[in-house]
Amino acid sequence: MLKDLGSDSLKVRRTVNRLAIFHKARLGLLALPMNSLQPVRRPSRHHHSNSFLHIPTNKDCYKYSFFPRTVRDWNLLPQHFCQTGR
Repeated sequence: MLKDLGSDSLKVRRTVNRLAIFHKARLGLLALPMNSLQPVRRPSRHHHSNSFLHIPTNKDCYKYSFFPRTVRDWNLLPQHFCQTGR
């Protein structure tokens, strides 16, 4: 039925929503504590200019929580998706 409607899977929709919330918080439109995240100092071909440092985790309960998971996905996005437009 999802294929007939042309809808994305639940996993894709959740990822898109997480990234949208992260982007809004980065722009200051949402009150999320972004001050603990550190930007990558020197972008490389693996990181765009709006990348953040990887958050090291030891336990799965934290590894799959909002910030570590979203920073991982954010850093994989192409540069043009991560620009502020301001």
